[in-house]
Amino acid sequence: MISESKETHIRSIIKAITYRIFGTLLSMITVFIVSGSIKLALEFGILEIILKIIGYYIFERIWSHIPIGYGRGKIDIIEKIKRWFKND
Repeated sequence: MISESKETHIRSIIKAITYRIFGTLLSMITVFIVSGSIKLALEFGILEIILKIIGYYIFERIWSHIPIGYGRGKIDIIEKIKRWFKND
């Protein structure tokens, strides 16, 4: 039975790594099926991992500037959006 406690950090890290491996393997299999080339599938898998790590880093840096969900009290989203548009 699954406990009702919060998920641990190590579990989240393991899930993230295995999810990335699973996704890359699926992409590599797809490339192999389409192209018939193991070499191309492996090259694609390596490129995909590198680009997705870079893309995720950029994504996280963009989100670090968005003040939603930090738990600093209630944020009135509608008011925030109105202020963003007023500043333009």
